[in-house]
Parts: sequence; structure tokens; C-alpha cells
Amino acid sequence: MSATREQVAEALLAKIAPDGLGYATVGRRNRDPEGMPKPAIMLLEYGEQTDRQAVNLPPTRRWQYRALIYIDVESDETKIPAAVLNPFLDAIDAALVGDDVMSGRSTLGGLVYSALVSGETVRSPGEQTGLAAAIVPIEVIVP
Repeated sequence: MSATREQVAEALLAKIAPDGLGYATVGRRNRDPEGMPKPAIMLLEYGEQTDRQAVNLPPTRRWQYRALIYIDVESDETKIPAAVLNPFLDAIDAALVGDDVMSGRSTLGGLVYSALVSGETVRSPGEQTGLAAAIVPIEVIVP
């Protein structure tokens, strides 16, 4: 049997937001960014697509997630919000580097076929308020 949705979501969140990265808030439920400690990361389940080559073959499932990152430099004019946000984006890229030596895919420790950033990352630079955000699309392929 392949991995469950809950197993994958929990493994993905643990991979992109490990202890020690500096997040004050980590979760899977989006909340109002004004009221939560930052930096914060939320992993949201976004969509699913199932493809089947033939009725007698197992499907290929593609699960889409969105990692929402919030940072706040407040009114500190010496800090550039994008410069504070960039290391968190780089950490997601680094977390999803391949762990399968033969294929180069990130498999979340063998749980999935692949997990990767796929699509456009949308950013709000926070130039006026100091509160910056990014939405990172992540696709997980489950056999």
C-alpha cells in the first residue's frame, strides 16, 4: 500500500520546517499572519490529480501543497524584508534536494516517488509594512 495523505503531509512539513531552522510558528492550518509569532510556515493541502495509464495499472497521484512563509521585520528600516525571507525559501529548496542517490529525487525517505518545488513562487515583499510573505508550490508524486 502506498503512503497515506496524512503520512505524506506530516513528512513534508517535517522536511521543509525542521527544528532549528528558526520558525516561531509551524503548522498545517493557515491563520491570520498579524496575530502569530513570526517567522512562520504553514503547509496547506491544495489539490490532487490522479492519472491512470490503463484500468489494470495503478494510478499516479499528484498532490499539490502550498508552503506559506511569513516574516516580519516590523518598522526596522535597516532590514530588507526580502533579504530576511530569502534564506527560508533557500531552505525549502535545500530540504527537497534528492535523497535517492540513483534518481536524484527527493522521496521523503522513500515515502513518495518525488517531492519538489513546482510552479511559480508568489511573493509579497513587505516593503511598506515590513511583513513579507511567500507562497511556495510543492508537488508530491505518489505511486
